Amino acid sequence: ARDTRRLEAGLCLYGQDLDRQTTLVEAGLAWLVPAVRRTGGERAGQFHGAEKILGQLDQGVTRRRVGLRPGGRAPVRAGTALWDAGERVGEVSSGLYSPSIGAPIAMGYVASGHARVDAWLEAEVRGRHHPVQVCKLPFLKKKKQPSSSPKR
Repeated sequence: ARDTRRLEAGLCLYGQDLDRQTTLVEAGLAWLVPAVRRTGGERAGQFHGAEKILGQLDQGVTRRRVGLRPGGRAPVRAGTALWDAGERVGEVSSGLYSPSIGAPIAMGYVASGHARVDAWLEAEVRGRHHPVQVCKLPFLKKKKQPSSSPKR
């Protein structure tokens, strides 16, 4: 249940969706680098990995984390290769069937040129290619909580 909720919320799990080779910028988590630490900031670059991360913020990245919606009912699992027009463009990092959505969902990393929302790719499952659509994260939006203060 925890993994399902995490993936529905579009959250990364270290060791699954993040590792030592994946930067915050590639993972779509650049918001974690405060403005004072970015290029031109008061304390620019005063953190581990600053050279690489600030370079990616300024020049872009070669791959991005995206949400994926498989076309059928079968989930695509971690490690599944992603293809576009016969070219391998990425890999699934997490995938499962979401009971809240009633369909399979996944996250993965794809080459930046293939990270457009609504783009169609193919996931290679057991030697066969199945359609997957790139989508926005999170898969489920946070529900608004009713106000606890009484209305007047």
